[in-house]
Amino acid sequence: MKEEDADMDMMNIDWPADSVEKAKIIRTKAQTITSYVEAVSSSFITGISDVAEAYLAAIKAASADSQEVIPQKSFQEKANVYSENLRADQNTAVAKMQDGLQYLSYVVLSTSMPVG
Repeated sequence: MKEEDADMDMMNIDWPADSVEKAKIIRTKAQTITSYVEAVSSSFITGISDVAEAYLAAIKAASADSQEVIPQKSFQEKANVYSENLRADQNTAVAKMQDGLQYLSYVVLSTSMPVG
């Protein structure tokens, strides 16, 4: 129940009349959202990498017990490339999100200023 109250408090922002103060609030909220997205993406990438490592360890254990040769290097290379691609995509996505959120403050400022 406390989480719902906290969510409602975040949704019910007491907006100031000053547009600069509005922009500051939006920027703070945007930075918080960005940090949450970064944390979730990082956790996802770490999880995927952990699964790949566990799979590789299982392959090594299975090949040690078996006479059959299993191509471990190929899987390791694919897992490494996949992890690198995920990290690059994460960095690109977060950077684009940060750019978009940065410009949101300018939009709020420019649309809330009285026309002269």
